[in-house]
Amino acid sequence: MKKEVKAEKTGITLQKEILSLIVLCILLGLYIYRHYLPLRKSLQASDDKRPLIIIEIAGDVSNPGVYFFSQPPTLEEVLQKCGEQIGHLQITGSSYKTKLTTGITLRVIKSDHRVKVDLISMSAEKKVLFGIPLDLNTAKADELASIPGIGLRISQEIVNFRKEQGYFSSLEELKKVKGIGEKKFKKIYKYLTLAADPTK
Repeated sequence: MKKEVKAEKTGITLQKEILSLIVLCILLGLYIYRHYLPLRKSLQASDDKRPLIIIEIAGDVSNPGVYFFSQPPTLEEVLQKCGEQIGHLQITGSSYKTKLTTGITLRVIKSDHRVKVDLISMSAEKKVLFGIPLDLNTAKADELASIPGIGLRISQEIVNFRKEQGYFSSLEELKKVKGIGEKKFKKIYKYLTLAADPTK
């Protein structure tokens, strides 16, 4: 009799655990649907094929995170989009009218009625995640290693090549780097760009 009651309780406990697991999976699915789908849609190219401007905001703000714009926003527009009431604040370090480019992180520090905003480059991992190319002539080895298909060994080979041969003048020159053939080049070139000449 006791064994039957124990087996029945074990069966009920197992059913509760399975039901809890199903509910958890449904909630996780809803969370992904609600948060991931809008991000994915916003990352898709717009009708006019203009690239998205991707800006991260961190620090003393109401809603830190990554924000997307169809054209280069001003600092004021970014702060407003993340929910900041800026009318009474004095800003130092930048102007409200400063136009921002993609791949920038705003680090906001508030004290009294002043706001200090530092403009820094977004981390290489985030740039790769959002499809923002890294500058081949200025990226460090650990930053290049965040590109799928490039490990620490090849990223160090790229940096060594750059030190020995000078700055890259085209992405095609990557094929001269030890460990990068045509196949690997086709996988990684979309993650890289050549910005203006870093010597100027």
